[in-house]
Amino acid sequence: MKIFILLILLSSQAMAIYDQDDRVDLYKLNDSKLRQLSKAVAFQIYKDELRGWTFQRYWTIVTRPLSARGVCENERFADQPTMRNDCSGILVGPKTLLMPGHCITEHYCWNDLFYFMFNYHQEDGSALNLERHKDNFYKCEKVIKRVYDPSTAVSFALIELNREVKGIKPVNISKNINIGNETELLVVGHPNGLPQKIARDAFVTDENKNHFLVNSDIGGASKGSAVFNLETYELEGMLISGSKDFEVSRSGCKRALTYPMSEAKELGIKSSVIFE
Repeated sequence: MKIFILLILLSSQAMAIYDQDDRVDLYKLNDSKLRQLSKAVAFQIYKDELRGWTFQRYWTIVTRPLSARGVCENERFADQPTMRNDCSGILVGPKTLLMPGHCITEHYCWNDLFYFMFNYHQEDGSALNLERHKDNFYKCEKVIKRVYDPSTAVSFALIELNREVKGIKPVNISKNINIGNETELLVVGHPNGLPQKIARDAFVTDENKNHFLVNSDIGGASKGSAVFNLETYELEGMLISGSKDFEVSRSGCKRALTYPMSEAKELGIKSSVIFE
């Protein structure tokens, strides 16, 4: 199976596009159920990208535009703010977060090297609000379970946050062993550290017991992106890696590669493996 070719490939930029670019910002979603699912996906932010003291009510997010990371200025979202990290987490319990095992360690958790931020998305077409109440940020309290085996590409972690997340409903978990290639999927993540993006029209093109390949415009390099079943609204899995998804243009900037829908290169791990 071609899926094994991608087991240990990790991409540094999440810019692959399949057919046409289906990524949208949260505010463009009209479906309330899809908005609810999307809000359960948090961004893992480096502590040093926050400015503020613990006694202050509001902290400032430090960002730079996507174009400043070498992406061509005429690429989609090139003018939007980004942060350095490319890992997300999914709320699966009142204060339990699911994320790839290669995005967190006990050392990271104990030393508060990262925070987790929900609602990192555009409210409308205007500039992102960079000042956030400190209650928007959560710490890792402990690592409940972590599996990271590069030889088999089984990578996931369940972590406990320092407090319950209020106002956001944890996702429902799929028990499907096989997803199938006719199931339309919704992928939610933060490619290249951008404000949250949502992409529909994604399908599995190959799968085995543990993994699946999906043709999502939110690439596997957006590690921890949630993969939902659009019929059941359940979490089928999360993205953990992808393959080469950009090229350097003649002018020296990065441009997204475009692939046919049949050539899925984004690797996900199944919920049935994580919660077996």
